[in-house]
Amino acid sequence: MQSTAVVLLNYNGLELLKKFLPHAIKNSNNASIFIIDNGSTDSSISWVKNTHPEIECIIIEGNKGFAGGYNEGLKQIKAEIYALVNTDLELTPNWLPPLLNRLESNPETVVVQPHILDYNRRNYFEYAGAGGGDVKFAQGGGKDTSKKD
Repeated sequence: MQSTAVVLLNYNGLELLKKFLPHAIKNSNNASIFIIDNGSTDSSISWVKNTHPEIECIIIEGNKGFAGGYNEGLKQIKAEIYALVNTDLELTPNWLPPLLNRLESNPETVVVQPHILDYNRRNYFEYAGAGGGDVKFAQGGGKDTSKKD
């Protein structure tokens, strides 16, 4: 089995971490969890270190933005597979094995995305972040960011 790092990029996300980090810990079996802190000024990293000392926190000086924060932080994480996870996602049981299975059984595949359901409407597929395969949305052709699953 390849080493897997579940990596969350944080910026002043104390309340999100309190709400969603326990799900990431509980449901990311056999993966190491890392938090890249993108120059936070709140107490989020202190909270993580005090309540979840098993999680490695990587501190970035100043907010480098989404891509810059991940790029800088990932340089310090050694793994064969990186699962980049937003801090506002509730990771559910069995979220990771299908993704890892896809990568392992299809060596030509280099990127996978899980099926993400809307947190407030659990029977709706959320595609705000990646277009979800909906070309019209990806081209800016819609205001609604979810559709019935």
